[in-house]
Order: sequence, then structure tokens, then C-alpha cells
Amino acid sequence: ELRRRGSRSTRPIYFVAHMDHPAFVVTQLKPSDRVAAEFRGGVRKEYFTNAKVIAHGSNGLTRKGLVSKRLAQQHPDHGCGDQYEIHFKPQAAGVSIGDVITWDLTEPHICGGRLYTAAADNLASVAAALSAFGEISKPSSVNTRDVRVLLTRCEEISFVGAFAAAS
Repeated sequence: ELRRRGSRSTRPIYFVAHMDHPAFVVTQLKPSDRVAAEFRGGVRKEYFTNAKVIAHGSNGLTRKGLVSKRLAQQHPDHGCGDQYEIHFKPQAAGVSIGDVITWDLTEPHICGGRLYTAAADNLASVAAALSAFGEISKPSSVNTRDVRVLLTRCEEISFVGAFAAAS
């Protein structure tokens, strides 16, 4: 939690943003071109079938792959905790246990002076919250209210971050 100096209230104003994005974590290396990975987050199961993904190796290398099949199911609706097999071409060399695998989304680009990108909701909300807080916190601001920023995580998994902040 980020809060403005000086002001305290029993009813503060909060700018809230969510910081993480659903992804897979490699749990097992399989023969040559496959890994098993646990999905962390909550999205509809339709998004997994032949989904294009990219592994971000701890060694800095990336590998493109496809989600080939579900190996174990924890939640029938949203995939959180489910194990998936991910197939890489030509091979999974450089991918290690613990590496993160994300959706392989379109590359960001600028067109007509605007930035276009996929899955920037978390980034945009964090930027907006911090920007608003920065403006309100300037010495020249006429606002004297208790203003705070709360950045949460794990919201795809039953609002874990928000519940932790509230308790």
C-alpha cells in the first residue's frame, strides 16, 4: 500500500490496480520437445486448446510452443492449477523447471501515434493509479484527503491479493 504523507482517515480514497497476468510455470521436463506446466490464473478453458505460448527461460532464452493437452484437472471451469503439456518446436532446450510460460500475444506496435498491444490491462491500471496518485500528492495539489494506492496480485485465483489486503 502506498499512501500520501500526513493525511489519515477512516475513509481513505483508494486507487486499486491488479499487477499480475495468468501464466504457466514449468513443473516437469519431458522427452526432447515437451514440458509439463501448471497454469496459474483463471481463464476460460477454451483459451488453452492449441494456444500459442512462449517460454521465458531463466537463462534469458525464449522458446515458442503450443499447449497440446491437459494432463491433470484441478478446476473444471477456469484452469487454475491444472497441468498442461506444452510442445515446443524444434525442442524445449533451454527451458527449465520453474520457468514461466506466457501466452504468445501480438507484438506491440505504434500506429497513428497510438500504442496498440494485447493484455495490457494490468500495466495500464497500475500506470493510471500511480499517475493519479502522483498528481494528487504534489505539493501544489488542493486535495487534502487521505489518498492511497493498493496494488494487488493473484486476483484470478479467487481475489487472493484483495482478501489479504482487506484482512
